[in-house]
Amino acid sequence: MKDLSVEFRTKGFIGPFKYCDSGKAASLAEALNRFPRHFLPWEKGRHVVANDAVEIAEGPDILDKVSLLLGENILLSGSQLIIQAPDKVHKWHTDLEHLEWEGVTLWMGLKNVSETECISVISGSHLFDVTPQQFGLEGVDLANDEAVLRAAKSISPESELVRIDIH
Repeated sequence: MKDLSVEFRTKGFIGPFKYCDSGKAASLAEALNRFPRHFLPWEKGRHVVANDAVEIAEGPDILDKVSLLLGENILLSGSQLIIQAPDKVHKWHTDLEHLEWEGVTLWMGLKNVSETECISVISGSHLFDVTPQQFGLEGVDLANDEAVLRAAKSISPESELVRIDIH
């Protein structure tokens, strides 16, 4: 697993990894959705009320990989359930908390995830001194993959748009 930390430092992401079968994923989605968003202490505070989120994060499938990347002193600072309509465009962004502290974001597709609507990343962009949000302030359309890739390549020509196939 040591190679994962090198891959993460170089590319800015690792994965995908199989966590569970589709039946278990559907039951997790249902369990995590038991509490409406307005019951949460903050938008990314689902783990405070849904123990299933904590169990996922503390399980060896996740914790072993995260500790390899971050070390043993780990805090689960946020968890969020995103229910997204088909064909909805999710604009490019950086999870802003990572501008303040070192961390990782885990994205887990639980239900109705298709190859055409997978998560995308720009390889190496974690090493940039700018975020996609800053590209947006400069007029880059953050809903346009090619526009964001062009902006990334202006900083690092070896950057690539990587679509991570998550089922």
